[in-house]
Amino acid sequence: MADMLQPRSPQQDFRNTANVAVGLAGVFAVTSEVFLHRCFGHRYLGGKAGTALIVIPVFGALCFPHHSQVGLTVFWCLYLLALLKAQGEAKQLRAKGVDIHSRYNGWPKKLKLGASEQRERRVKTCEEPMVVAIMGALVYLGFDQPLGGYLMVSGCSLAFTNSLYRIKAERQDDDMRDAMIEQQMMADRMDQFRRAG
Repeated sequence: MADMLQPRSPQQDFRNTANVAVGLAGVFAVTSEVFLHRCFGHRYLGGKAGTALIVIPVFGALCFPHHSQVGLTVFWCLYLLALLKAQGEAKQLRAKGVDIHSRYNGWPKKLKLGASEQRERRVKTCEEPMVVAIMGALVYLGFDQPLGGYLMVSGCSLAFTNSLYRIKAERQDDDMRDAMIEQQMMADRMDQFRRAG
């Protein structure tokens, strides 16, 4: 109760806002990923994938209240089917003992399994978001503004979230390298201590 009365700092407000933005971007991104990827980690398609079932119709109602929502409704149905299929595949992979990170966001369907990690990153960070956003722009200009607008937001979210994943992976790599260096330095010190003693 006392915490509720404490004024929050601007840093806390910014952190909270950033967390909401990242979470919402993940929700928009997952709605494209289920069509673009396979071999998801079994925990990746959890809360945000379910939240997307609510966000899709809310997006249409809030952003395009005077337009037909038929395109978004069809997309919602296709998303639900693709989500159920992806969740089933993730459970099968886990049951078979396939070693995949539980929060892995899937392997691009356009790549053969075993392609380089750099190629996977490029596809996820550049090619897929661009294709989804351009497709959204064409749909928006052509015949369905709510669906096109949603796809453009989803494409931008794909680029954003995959860039964040890449930054996080690079930081983890740096942390592991630093830990190995520190461990080697400690081992060297212990050797020097033993020789001196």
